[in-house]
Amino acid sequence: MKRNLLILSDYKESIGSVHDQIASIINLSVIDWNMIQDYSNTLGIGSVTYKPRTKAGMVHDHISHRIFNEFYENPDVKAVEINGVFGFLYKDIFFIRFKKMDPRSFKISGADTFQSIKYRYQDSSIPGLPARPTILYAGYSLDKTGSQVQGIYTACWDGDRLMWIDEYGGDSMEQITFGFDEVDEKKKQQEIEQVIRRVTVKKNVKRKNTNTGTNN
Repeated sequence: MKRNLLILSDYKESIGSVHDQIASIINLSVIDWNMIQDYSNTLGIGSVTYKPRTKAGMVHDHISHRIFNEFYENPDVKAVEINGVFGFLYKDIFFIRFKKMDPRSFKISGADTFQSIKYRYQDSSIPGLPARPTILYAGYSLDKTGSQVQGIYTACWDGDRLMWIDEYGGDSMEQITFGFDEVDEKKKQQEIEQVIRRVTVKKNVKRKNTNTGTNN
């Protein structure tokens, strides 16, 4: 079953000052990473070239840590980790995940998994997550140096369709949406299952190609 999607105006009305807090946490977490990288250059081992996934993982961990600390006593925000997925639940209205984001398409980073597909397609049967909240993504993009935050965005995705985007300190955009009847609901579930099958095929092919039986 599909979740009811929160429209942009309702999100902006609900989020209030928490929006500023999220933006500050993302900025500070990127600064944390820059400080860690600067420190690594003092270890006497030369300049270390970190892989993008290392940087993204470190920034995400600092965002998670700062979110827990910032909203620990806020009754409206529940910071949680559900089956390895961190986010925060706001008043049972929306659940925000944190991801690096493409500033042109607003697509979120990371490979598709069964779990990520269910989140992106607004599936209401995710274990551990209430069925009501709309799933949103708070993302950021970096400048060419990779050291400064270029933009901070909140996006609502329904499968491969961007329903709306809200840029912190910038513009907002919303698609025109229509209600879904039961037939559309069945089509949506079939679409989710098709994507999951494609991911399964890709993973099986990858395993087959890497299992050559030789050790080099």
